[in-house]
Amino acid sequence: MLDEVHSYDPYTTGLICKAIEQLAAIGARFMIMSATFPSSLVEMFQSLLEKSAPVEIVRDQELLQAARSRYQTVDDDLLNHLQKIRNQTNKGKRVLVVVNTVARCQEITQQLEDVDPVCYHSKFILKDRQKKEKKILEENPSLVIATQVVEVALDIDFDILFTECAPPDAVAQRAGRINRKRERNGQVIIFQPGPGSDRIYFDDTRTEQKPEERLLERSFDIFSKYQDHDITEQQLLNIVEKVYENQHIDVHQDFKDSIRLVDYDQRRFRGMLDPLKDDEQHPTRLEKYIQVSVIPRDFCDEVLEVENPRDRRLYELKMPAWYVKENEFRDPENEDIVFCEMEYDDHLGGQFIEKDALRMF
Repeated sequence: MLDEVHSYDPYTTGLICKAIEQLAAIGARFMIMSATFPSSLVEMFQSLLEKSAPVEIVRDQELLQAARSRYQTVDDDLLNHLQKIRNQTNKGKRVLVVVNTVARCQEITQQLEDVDPVCYHSKFILKDRQKKEKKILEENPSLVIATQVVEVALDIDFDILFTECAPPDAVAQRAGRINRKRERNGQVIIFQPGPGSDRIYFDDTRTEQKPEERLLERSFDIFSKYQDHDITEQQLLNIVEKVYENQHIDVHQDFKDSIRLVDYDQRRFRGMLDPLKDDEQHPTRLEKYIQVSVIPRDFCDEVLEVENPRDRRLYELKMPAWYVKENEFRDPENEDIVFCEMEYDDHLGGQFIEKDALRMF
């Protein structure tokens, strides 16, 4: 089973397609699911699978015609509307705020300290991130401020979403955390994308975008046409189709490169399942910014006392490689452990020393 298959980048989607094609040829069966499944992706998987067996496409028509939230767009920066978030939490509403960068997530958390927010993003060490997830799932906090990490995995249910604009499939995933059980009226409020958003979503997960195509601007404009509307699941799919019309992932260069790489490796190994020990390891997902696992230097003494090296991962988080290069620290007696200078606490997570110069991350 492949779930939320729309979310993979073109490179990884190419690897998935190659695996599906070859496994289906020897009798493997697949269930491929997505809440925002564009027709171009459906057609691509269908053409792969039909080479080996009949394909059934299942759509829950009752669900597609249902709406669980009313949508509103605000042509302004979310930072100018923090009082609205306070007002809703003070009324007893559970509020989810989703922004596109870690820096913006930390900034809003600091400005809303008076309403006790939970800050949740990718720049926490593993053990603190686990605690955050447990708190969100078990304690039902009234306000969570997060980045796109909240779009998958967590089964959470809020009343109102305040979100920076993102591609429509990402917005749909964020909105899926609102009125999840469809027992009340949800509300989704979309603001203009904040600083750094275009660096996150310039090259979208499914299409090769050019700067002049302004993906986020087009997404905001289309959502604005549904101002104060209860948007159905089918309408969300229509918005996805509209934003990505005439775009196909299989023409993306990263998609073609991943297919070519698999073909090359299979010819080179001639069917061998185990590559040579010194053979090059290929990634399964491309990263726009190379990230390196490090340990904040504040935990140096604590980590050096850890007996089992595997337990060190509980103190790790990922930082951009260029930043680590400039700020790494290694203990003379334990040079295999990479520590990194940064500001860190379990409430806001890791912060760069030069915060103002790194607002896009």
